[in-house]
Amino acid sequence: MLSDIRHEKLAKILVDYSIKCEKGDKVWIDYNGCDYQFVAHIIREIYAKGGMPFVHGENPRIKRELLKRCTDEMLQIWAKRDVAFMEQCQCY
Repeated sequence: MLSDIRHEKLAKILVDYSIKCEKGDKVWIDYNGCDYQFVAHIIREIYAKGGMPFVHGENPRIKRELLKRCTDEMLQIWAKRDVAFMEQCQCY
């Protein structure tokens, strides 16, 4: 599949201006069902700035099945996991 130049431009804008990624920044990339090539462009831009990308992706259909019957306990476990990781990141 050919790369879309718009994805490259948007990735640069997100990394340079929206999150202002700097050398050493830990960046959590959370994606849900978007084009993998767009995520790859964001990763490249973060590396170019000297940042460290951490990717968390989910399939919307799988997430839906999980959420249909999840319990409060499950939600609290997920929240604790995410908070612990987010506290180590400078950008989201």
